[in-house]
Amino acid sequence: MGPAIPASRQTAAEVRKNTLVLYYTASEAIDEAALSAFMAGSLADYMVPGVFMRLETMSHNVNGKIDRKALPDPVIHGSRDYVAPETDAERDVVGAMAKVLGVGEPLGVTQDFFELGGDSIKAIRLVSTLRNLGYASAVVDVMKARTARALAAALSSLAGEAVSQEPLEGEVADTAIFAFFKDLNYPDPAYFNQSTLLTVHGRADRGALRRAMEAIVCQHDMLRAVIREGHLYVRPASETHQIEEYTLEADETGAIQALCEEIQSHLDIERSLVRLALIHAEERDLFFLTAHHTIVDGVSWRVWMDDLETAYGQALRGAEIRLPAKTHTNRDYAEAMKDYRSSYTLSMELPYWKGVEARMLALDTSDNKDFTRHFDSLSVAMTESDTEAFLKTRLNVLRLEINDLLLTALGQGYRKVFGRDAVSVSMEGHGREELGRRLSIDRAIGWFTSIYPVVLEGFTGDTKAT
Repeated sequence: MGPAIPASRQTAAEVRKNTLVLYYTASEAIDEAALSAFMAGSLADYMVPGVFMRLETMSHNVNGKIDRKALPDPVIHGSRDYVAPETDAERDVVGAMAKVLGVGEPLGVTQDFFELGGDSIKAIRLVSTLRNLGYASAVVDVMKARTARALAAALSSLAGEAVSQEPLEGEVADTAIFAFFKDLNYPDPAYFNQSTLLTVHGRADRGALRRAMEAIVCQHDMLRAVIREGHLYVRPASETHQIEEYTLEADETGAIQALCEEIQSHLDIERSLVRLALIHAEERDLFFLTAHHTIVDGVSWRVWMDDLETAYGQALRGAEIRLPAKTHTNRDYAEAMKDYRSSYTLSMELPYWKGVEARMLALDTSDNKDFTRHFDSLSVAMTESDTEAFLKTRLNVLRLEINDLLLTALGQGYRKVFGRDAVSVSMEGHGREELGRRLSIDRAIGWFTSIYPVVLEGFTGDTKAT
């Protein structure tokens, strides 16, 4: 069965064709959102009914079977139809969704979070927002529920969830992504870092900025980490980061960029994986933050920036700095990954990954650790009209994502240029999966990225990916 399409664009016949409909008999209507959430917990999304139809009785044919032709036409309410929240939980979820999606108009409880612009990273932010409201949930709950009504039915209270708020100290076991980094054996591993440059409103308050960063570094353990003898080691919570200060005579982009590059290129990973710099330009102050990639990823930066805005604002007002509660640590995640390596669930996937590996090895390869190789890059850009049409493609009808189209374009382009019908690519995900344990790591700062291979092949006709 295909996915549901909004009713305004479907006939009854199209609903039957594109939507899984569950007909049932009952004396009164059931809680369809709760049933849908329950079924999503153990079934693939395409197996979860998109429409529930309650009947007084079922018609049978002469053989005693259900007379399908006698079933009434299904009635489907599209996700774009506004349905007001009825419970406190639904109102909280709708409000949280609107905040994460950045929409001003009221959202209905049957509107699809992902059709409205949600993605897996925004799902992490939604989980964190709901946590601040006292609800326990996970990204997998958002992915399966999709709507505010279904998610509200799946929520539980944080009252029974105990996460230690004590600072972490000591060695953190290698995760898969950290082992991947070490295996690359970069000539200068300190350059493997990321940075961001912030403009301060007005002149910065040094004391407030220092107190804000001290609170953040105390709560987010990996910001105190160093790399010692090839392993991540978290220093005590008493360790703080000095905020370096620089003054520029000219507020010029080139001068700012040169200074930031100088700061970023001198990271001593055995002493600190973070450098902070307050830059006084002619008419403004800038705050430059550099962190080694082994302790931050895309989600981490969002958490860090949100906390910095909160903590700095509280410090400016002279208030006590209060950040949202700490979630599970990177050590918890590393331990869960260690158990997952020997799990039955992963063992069932091994034949698939061995097959992908065999296809990869059959392709032309090069030594990825040969850092003397010459690299070229090619950049292409779509027009604004093509980009808009691309983004508005109704991918949900075919159960596709933007990545599916981009990978198809890559494979077809590769064949056109090189005349080969197969190419392997590395795909990145934000990670933070549930590895056999229900961990809350939506607020954890660290490197959780997952990397996995994909072989694109069959571009001579029927395109497919493995």
